[in-house]
Amino acid sequence: MVLKKGENYLIQAKQTKSLVGNEAIQEICTAKKYYEDRFKEQFKLLTITNNDYSSSATILAKYNNITLLNRGHLENLIANNDITIQDINKIESQRMTKV
Repeated sequence: MVLKKGENYLIQAKQTKSLVGNEAIQEICTAKKYYEDRFKEQFKLLTITNNDYSSSATILAKYNNITLLNRGHLENLIANNDITIQDINKIESQRMTKV
């Protein structure tokens, strides 16, 4: 979950050796309802995987306005952004002090 004024995201990550199916899409749709009720905010949905999505999951995601990022997207993000594990640890440490 990312809360930012006017731009909130629910993010689901799936590490798998097989294609991500409809169940993952259904899970994040259910979570959306819960978090919107809890935080009284609207959320955009984003699912990330180290593999890819089944065709039916892709169709269901499109119907539910869910952004899908697959392995290719992740590889491009890593290649095009200069960030180290130390950067991530620093940001995460700062974030945890706010929680």
